[in-house]
Formats: sequence, structure tokens, C-alpha cells
Amino acid sequence: MAGPVLDWRDARHYDRTTDKPCRWCGHRTPLRDDTRRPAHKVCAERHTPPEEGTHLAPDQ
Repeated sequence: MAGPVLDWRDARHYDRTTDKPCRWCGHRTPLRDDTRRPAHKVCAERHTPPEEGTHLAPDQ
């Protein structure tokens, strides 16, 4: 089952100075999770249980 859809529109989820390896897949990314660890949004969504999701995207 897929995790929640996270809302990463806030600028704090983007590091414009450095790409680092994603904590989940190892490929480089400028994105950061809620704890500022490098992570692709899709990787974080795959590894976040629905009940633990933070910054969830609003219902459409």
C-alpha cells in the first residue's frame, strides 16, 4: 500500500545549493524531508506509513 501524498510546496524542502544522495534510493536530489535529510518526495511517500504522514497535501 502506498503512503500518504506529502505536501512539499514549502521552500524548506528544496536545497538550491547542493544535491545529496536520497536516504531511500541513493540517487542525488535537491529535495529534503521534514528533518532536512535528502529524500525524493516519491521515495518519502513510499516509506511513510499513512498514520505517520506529516505535511499532507490538502484534499482536492
